[in-house]
Amino acid sequence: MAASTADIGLNSKMQIEDPANPGVFLDMGELYAIQPPTREREFVDVTNFESPGGARERIPALINIGRATYNISMKPASTNYGKLVTAFDGGNKLKFRINPPDTITTKVFEWTGYVASIKDNVMLDDKNTTEIEIEATGPATGWIVPS
Repeated sequence: MAASTADIGLNSKMQIEDPANPGVFLDMGELYAIQPPTREREFVDVTNFESPGGARERIPALINIGRATYNISMKPASTNYGKLVTAFDGGNKLKFRINPPDTITTKVFEWTGYVASIKDNVMLDDKNTTEIEIEATGPATGWIVPS
């Protein structure tokens, strides 16, 4: 059996495009977990009275990119945290990017979306954290070489 070529996520980045400077991506703080958006295809039920064998029939429909979630150490005073809150409050669409460590690939995963939730957690005996959920809209580029 061949040795594994798996990598860990150390040095991965979650970034947002700076609304004031298109094409400039900003790191989102002390990141410790990323769940990229899930690309799913929806299906439409087209079952009818003449469906063969009385079995359901389905056809492919729209693609749903879904939600991405990422977790950072809570830093409400940071400028980039403020940009997320401003986007949430204004319902503004942002461009997001997941940038894995260079040892994995030179490609990034990009999509546009809205800040759906910002959940701060203040802990007694552990680090304070923020979980951010992004509702994707439109197509995701998938893993691409950044321009």
